[in-house]
Amino acid sequence: MNVLYGEKGVIGIINISSCVNLEPEFYAMAPSGVAMLTARVSLPQTTPEELAKLAQNACDAAYELSTAKPDLIVFACTSGSFINGKGYDAEVAAMLSKVAGGVPVITTAEAVVKALKALEIGRFSLGTPYIDSVNARAKEYFTANGFDVVKMAGLGLDTDYAIGLQTTDSICQLAD
Repeated sequence: MNVLYGEKGVIGIINISSCVNLEPEFYAMAPSGVAMLTARVSLPQTTPEELAKLAQNACDAAYELSTAKPDLIVFACTSGSFINGKGYDAEVAAMLSKVAGGVPVITTAEAVVKALKALEIGRFSLGTPYIDSVNARAKEYFTANGFDVVKMAGLGLDTDYAIGLQTTDSICQLAD
């Protein structure tokens, strides 16, 4: 069998160093022929202060991924891409793309907004793993992007490691 991993595409992922679930999910969903490459960046706590520094700290990861010539880089931290409000996701994507030599970058927050718009969802309830101060920023971000967040609940977790350990049952309970 003659296999060339990445023959259909290469996606670079900037992941949080303590995250235990994102890579297996990406690998499981990747179509045959698409390679997933990961670079990691530290996020000591999921507080507004640490999240606001994350994109700048991810520049080295973006550069490292660019050396593998990916077709796209995903900045895979939702809160890290909405924490500074509307338009911050685009700023993060532009900064990381510049460091990566022009490789297109998409943020998780941008992807969520695009998905909600594609599905024509204007009102929704939002459940997050975050602490209240991060949840407030999430609500501001989605409201500024034209959505009506009618209800919000969070798990109050302040580390990405704890967030990654949540089971589907705990997520479903949050939705109840």
